[in-house]
Amino acid sequence: MKEIKVMSFNLKNNKTLPFRKTHYSKRVKYIVDVIQEENPDIVGCQEMSCSLRDLLKSNLKEYKFYAVPKIMKGKADYIANTILIKKDITVLESEIYSLGKDIKCLGSKNLLALQSRSCNKLVIKINHYTISIFNVHLDCLFQNTRNFQLKKLDEILELDQSDFKIITGDFNMIMKGSLLEFVHHNHLYHMNHNIDKSFLMFKHTGAIDHILVSSLFYKGTCYCGDFSKYDVKPSDHYPIISTILFPRCKKV
Repeated sequence: MKEIKVMSFNLKNNKTLPFRKTHYSKRVKYIVDVIQEENPDIVGCQEMSCSLRDLLKSNLKEYKFYAVPKIMKGKADYIANTILIKKDITVLESEIYSLGKDIKCLGSKNLLALQSRSCNKLVIKINHYTISIFNVHLDCLFQNTRNFQLKKLDEILELDQSDFKIITGDFNMIMKGSLLEFVHHNHLYHMNHNIDKSFLMFKHTGAIDHILVSSLFYKGTCYCGDFSKYDVKPSDHYPIISTILFPRCKKV
């Protein structure tokens, strides 16, 4: 395996898209089409409910699903981050962290957060490389809350021993300010730096969904998904798709 293909995709829950036409039962076929056509090795999904996960599992049998577990009683159809990974890839470890006050306590959050946020992590083995995959979704309301959650993500990365890291997610912020500082501090490379929009409802330029990788990787292509051929938009976020090359496969 000379390269890996990674996708970050916010599937959009029905609380923010409550109308009948955009219910995930109407969109699931198109979500499956997007993933199968791109055929990524790893997909970092945000806002996946139990019901949507079950529908996707029955259609995407080539993937294993690693989801954040339910942490709130009485919510059978919870919304969570989920990592999809091809079944032929070896998974060494799976962990879940909170982006609240205590990263080890799921469900914790800071005062202004809209809801508790989490980061799911997989450690995988490809060839002789050990790679840590992180998938996150930051708060959508307050910049101060996102800054707090980025600091917690810093704590999580500091615990990781791998030299090779891939971070997917909906950061709800464009690449500037505290997010840019986070990238530089952790020696990461912003794969989709040339993509000017990832959220369909934003009129200003700049993506809020990102793929970040360790600077040790060699950089391949990165592009935004296209919904123009679909009768119903699969989500209100475009997927970000990136090909990442292993160091020994550098193309001159």
